[in-house]
Amino acid sequence: MARVTDTLTEVLALILTGVDYASDVAQQLKKSVPVVFRQLEQLLKLELITKERDGKKVVYKANWEHMSAAIADEMIADINACAKYLRGFGEHELNRDTLQELKALVNDLPDDLLQDDTKIHEIVTSFFAVQQAQTMFQTFLTRFLDLAQHASSMVDMSFQGITEGFMHIFGKLEEGRQLVIAKAKFKEDENALLFMRLCRLHYLQQQAMDPGVNFLMGDEANEQT
Repeated sequence: MARVTDTLTEVLALILTGVDYASDVAQQLKKSVPVVFRQLEQLLKLELITKERDGKKVVYKANWEHMSAAIADEMIADINACAKYLRGFGEHELNRDTLQELKALVNDLPDDLLQDDTKIHEIVTSFFAVQQAQTMFQTFLTRFLDLAQHASSMVDMSFQGITEGFMHIFGKLEEGRQLVIAKAKFKEDENALLFMRLCRLHYLQQQAMDPGVNFLMGDEANEQT
């Protein structure tokens, strides 16, 4: 899929939160309606949204099937990039606790899952096919956009930034808490739990990549030699 630019992302984010008329999107973004129409057409071509008639007006809505595919692409790219980066470090240079949990998590995942992009797509698509997941994403985005209005320098409004922010909601949770949410919100659905485990993997990879942590670990290793 073609890259979702930051300009398209801000339009897409509003559609996902329920702002479904072009005129309302234009008003919130302080853009002209013709400009917003062009951006909506680009999102339609990417199949991230759909449109339908409501009397004389056109209503725009999220296309969750293709949204989940785009999120899966981001997840796969990030996990692979992090794994490649981490291979450049010796184990003594990384946070030991994080590294141990990463290894345990990879071992607990189904065999060859991380090499099977199709399976990861199936997991993410299955997760976002559930209304509860869509509602959680919409709630997250509403709060994300509110923060962006008041502290824009603290918010990454790229598609990757939004996707990563949502994944980290689950990624920050340890397995026990993820199991509780899977039971309460997703009826213990296996793919929902696997989605959360992949989010945890991605989060731990980023923790292991933290330059501050790596710097301190390097100092500790030097002191021991």
